[in-house]
Amino acid sequence: MTMKIAAVIPAAGIGTRMGNKGAPKQFLEIGGKEILRWTIEAVAASALVEGIVIVAAEKELDSISKKYSDIPKFVASVAGGATRNRSVYNGVLAVEAETVLIHDAVRPCVSESLIERTVFAALKHGAATAAIRAVDTLKKAYSEFLGASMERENAVLVQTPQVFNRTLLLDAFARSANEGNRWTDETSMLTDRGIPVAWVQGDPANIKITTPEELALASIILSA
Repeated sequence: MTMKIAAVIPAAGIGTRMGNKGAPKQFLEIGGKEILRWTIEAVAASALVEGIVIVAAEKELDSISKKYSDIPKFVASVAGGATRNRSVYNGVLAVEAETVLIHDAVRPCVSESLIERTVFAALKHGAATAAIRAVDTLKKAYSEFLGASMERENAVLVQTPQVFNRTLLLDAFARSANEGNRWTDETSMLTDRGIPVAWVQGDPANIKITTPEELALASIILSA
């Protein structure tokens, strides 16, 4: 049966910036619970999301299926690809839904209200993302020195969730299949194709955990 809205959570990354030589960052724990579980439960808490697919390294698939089988909305785990774009593509193919929500595995602090605002914007416009306005001075940066200033007035910092009409997203993937790993997210892939993406006000607490400092900050947010 086709769902109206399903979520894909890419969790196949290694997380080299964390400096952790053991488990990938999505499997690190906060308060005795893996970051990935925090994230899945946060997405599952939205009444709008009907099912969740986890994209992971092939060696992790059996473990993930066992660990998260207790979450009613968990549908399946599928193998990721060589790049993030390919991993997300594999996840999108695995869901039968009219609308697909993509959310980073290491953004465990996402709120129900942010998910809902992004979904409603995507249902209206076809594609939408959470983002926050840049408030600091923006400069180009080189190896040692700063370069020219960049306009801040129209700059935003893009987060996830990112939500898309599935047909629209798959068409963008098809048109971009031979262009390698140019994009850090699906919003970039669409806008580079001239496809408009709406944005809603994100949440500064919706941090992406990539460093030990961000892990500590997420621990504080989640404990609160």
